[in-house]
Amino acid sequence: MRNGNTDSLTQLRGRTYPGRPRPMDAHLWTNLMDLDPRLALTGAVESEEIGSITESYGKAEGRAWYGTVRKKLTVSLQVHIKCWEPRAYMDVIEKLQGWAGSGQLYVSWRPGESLEGRFTGFGTHSPRDWAKPLTLTYTAARLPYWVRDQAEAVSGQLMNISQGAVLALTPGGDGPYCFLEGECWNLGNGMLDQMAVTAMTGEQVTNFTLDGLGISPGQGMRFFYEKGWLRIMRLPDWTTLLPCRTGRSSDDLLLKPGVHNTLHLMASQPCRFTFSSHGTCR
Repeated sequence: MRNGNTDSLTQLRGRTYPGRPRPMDAHLWTNLMDLDPRLALTGAVESEEIGSITESYGKAEGRAWYGTVRKKLTVSLQVHIKCWEPRAYMDVIEKLQGWAGSGQLYVSWRPGESLEGRFTGFGTHSPRDWAKPLTLTYTAARLPYWVRDQAEAVSGQLMNISQGAVLALTPGGDGPYCFLEGECWNLGNGMLDQMAVTAMTGEQVTNFTLDGLGISPGQGMRFFYEKGWLRIMRLPDWTTLLPCRTGRSSDDLLLKPGVHNTLHLMASQPCRFTFSSHGTCR
């Protein structure tokens, strides 16, 4: 459990993606202090819940065995609304609820890192209790570790489709795992229909096998995580390609922060690619 430093409201912020999700582009933030001058952050506590994985995944199935893991990470915030008039109080509550739906949380005591999750509750909030602080609970369960703002990336071209491409990527941080994201563009003259991406770190092997992509020359695809959930989209029309992921694929492409990870790419057409990963921290 860790107590947060609450002396700077401007560093407690939520992140949103305007329009279609574009996680590789610039981010926009909304500061809590900018939300309403009647809000004040009076306390914060960070805590974790530990559990054990009971399923046994085989290496041949492209999944990983982690044993004991962090099941979720929770940050509890105490916020005081300096307003006693009922209508004005509920107006501030509505602003606070909208801010809390951003899906990404930055705090002053974890600079350069953020949590991707959601607010699970506000506790009780009634104008009659205006003198008492609200408790906002932010929970990260899909990826219960702090995600680094800075991403490590590797780019290149796959021209010999019979050999594929082998790459190396070392994300920062000390977490047990992090997600791999990527983008690929068809440089060939035919349809890019099949692709396979494998991530290897020691005995941990995860892979995506994609079939029926239907990516025309000059078009591309991107796989990324939005609020911890995988998205696979065709570019530039942003139609989903998730149904193209075969049953042989892993649930996620996972890397291990702080160590050498090997990536292997196979594709049915020459392509240009970029792979990146925001490492995680405990």
